Amino acid sequence: MAEMSLKQMQDAVAESLEQRKMAIHLVAGFGMGALVLSVVGIYGVLSYSVSRLTRKIGTRMVLGLKGKPPRGPLLINTTLHWGYRMCLHCFHRLCRYRQNPSL
Repeated sequence: MAEMSLKQMQDAVAESLEQRKMAIHLVAGFGMGALVLSVVGIYGVLSYSVSRLTRKIGTRMVLGLKGKPPRGPLLINTTLHWGYRMCLHCFHRLCRYRQNPSL
């Protein structure tokens, strides 16, 4: 004869949801890790851009040029540069995926 066990409905529901809760916590942890990495990456790109701008300002001061350095072209060039690199990376990944879909 089959064994039967009596337990409260709350215990049965908690037991059935235990694996899903663990998966949700794992995905949330990876999400937080991705968020931290993206913030660090954005900070790195911005600090690199600022360091280049600082060098240009220093060069202008040494040469004795008056006026503010053009900020618009620097921002546009930086954005275009990183946008170009991102598009190139995505294209490269797409080509690799088409050659070997298991990647």
